[in-house]
Amino acid sequence: MSEMDFQKWDGFLTIGSVREKLMDEGITIPTPTIRNWVNELQELKVHTIPRNARQERVFSKNDIEIIKFIYQAKKRFGNPNMDGIAAMIQEKFAGSLNYDPSEESGEEGVSFALMEQRLKESIRTEVEQLYGLREEVKKELADLTNFKRNMEGNYEKQVQLLMPNPEEEKKARAVETRTAILNERSAERRVRQRLQQQAEDLWKQNPQKKGIIFKSEDMAAKIMFVQAYIDERLEDEMKKEYES
Repeated sequence: MSEMDFQKWDGFLTIGSVREKLMDEGITIPTPTIRNWVNELQELKVHTIPRNARQERVFSKNDIEIIKFIYQAKKRFGNPNMDGIAAMIQEKFAGSLNYDPSEESGEEGVSFALMEQRLKESIRTEVEQLYGLREEVKKELADLTNFKRNMEGNYEKQVQLLMPNPEEEKKARAVETRTAILNERSAERRVRQRLQQQAEDLWKQNPQKKGIIFKSEDMAAKIMFVQAYIDERLEDEMKKEYES
């Protein structure tokens, strides 16, 4: 599984896909072992892996990092019990853990809300990363401007400034590349937001319901509908974005 595939389905990887991804990284963990670790974290009220409409566990990037942390802790400390590892997890992953008591009581719906929350958190993280990349580009541009000003002062330095400088050309290409990446990601984020709004508007016209007596909106179906809508139209909309 490539990193691009993982980013596309972030928050919706089943346990089998998680095992495959870990194997790509040189980590072999049997599927039953992963399932047992997840159940132990739930029993200890530390962290919950939510389920989709088929009652399959679905993992985010953060969930996979927790699985890797358990694997490394057991390998490093001689296979300690989960109680000790759970305490380390609560310290290392503080602020990113989600415990869902509905997994204990059998309630429905809360896990789907948790999935939607994770999707929002993923989008927020991507926006923060884009902002950080923009700040890095701004800093490099400022450094380049300051460098040029420092070069001004005498004739010899002005001549050196006009002559081709491999290092400066390398820096300029790096800045151009990062700027292009930033523009592309910003454009994709705008298109995704526009498509998400369109999909949600369509969903509202005929939302799927679940339940026999008390019907409620099927949040899992909504999330899958919105994701499929975006995936089917993203390439064409990106072309239109660049042509406009």
